[in-house]
Amino acid sequence: MTVRDSDTSAQRKVEGAASGGAGRRYRTAAVALTVLAALVLVAACGGDGEKTPAPSPTAGGLSALRGAVAFSSDADGDSDIYLLEEGDSEPTKLTINEPDDFAPAWSRDGTRIAFVSFRDGNYEVYVMNSDGSDQKRLTKHDFVDTFPSWSPSGDKIVFASARTGNVEIYIMNTDGSGIEKLTDNPSGDSDPDWSPDGSKIVFESDRDKNREIYVMNADGSDPQRLTNHEGDDFAPTWSPDGTQIAYVSKREKSFEIYAMNADGSNQHPLTDDLFVDTFPSWSPDGSSLVFVTRVRPNADIFVIDAATRGQLPLLQAAADELYPAWSPVP
Repeated sequence: MTVRDSDTSAQRKVEGAASGGAGRRYRTAAVALTVLAALVLVAACGGDGEKTPAPSPTAGGLSALRGAVAFSSDADGDSDIYLLEEGDSEPTKLTINEPDDFAPAWSRDGTRIAFVSFRDGNYEVYVMNSDGSDQKRLTKHDFVDTFPSWSPSGDKIVFASARTGNVEIYIMNTDGSGIEKLTDNPSGDSDPDWSPDGSKIVFESDRDKNREIYVMNADGSDPQRLTNHEGDDFAPTWSPDGTQIAYVSKREKSFEIYAMNADGSNQHPLTDDLFVDTFPSWSPDGSSLVFVTRVRPNADIFVIDAATRGQLPLLQAAADELYPAWSPVP
């Protein structure tokens, strides 16, 4: 497997994460942030802590892949970010750190990837070129910063942070400057995604007790609730043309991938099985999505046709692959 070692600086090992300030920060994040899907998958999959083979694409999945997909995998024991491009026989490892790197998010021109890393002893937002080079830290705070999403213009990043005690939505410039708070709610607001036209931000919130999908103007004004169900709805993501929003819902027997119109109408399942299906991401043309499912003991990445709902495995390995993000550039 080809590995691009684009960040060779020594990384501090995280010590005392279960006690003291670091432990309190971790517990705050675990309760408030949108990590339920990942926790469910990891808990269900288990693991013996041994090094496992690098993820490998399947023949069927390769025929469904157009462009590139970034994702995180624990193939080397910790979570790192990988890139699988159309025509590749195996993915390329973009980050090489003992602490976890995860939640990659593409810039709209496909040249940069924002992500979350624990390499400095706290969950912070970083950015790198799409080949893994020039990795830079954008946020620096005692509490968790996570789930970045780029503005269509490429000059802003929206993210979730627990820096005020509960999780809120913030925006910043792509160099980490000019941080502004968009939401201010006693409950948690998280997992933002910027609309393709730049006018809206969709996010999840438990301000009405259970987690639901909301949308607001890009300046934080006029938040509107889109889903209203007893089961949790979370992890929203815009289709490339801005007409639909995919998300995860547990309104039936299990976590499934759903889609709805941008105004909240026509909510319908894309997956319908007994597996845990999470982390949807649209293809550049909006015809398909990648998502994570646990068909086997490990979390794998599948591709689903949005119209026919036909599925193909994209990545299957003796490791957990999570947080897939399809490049917006074909």
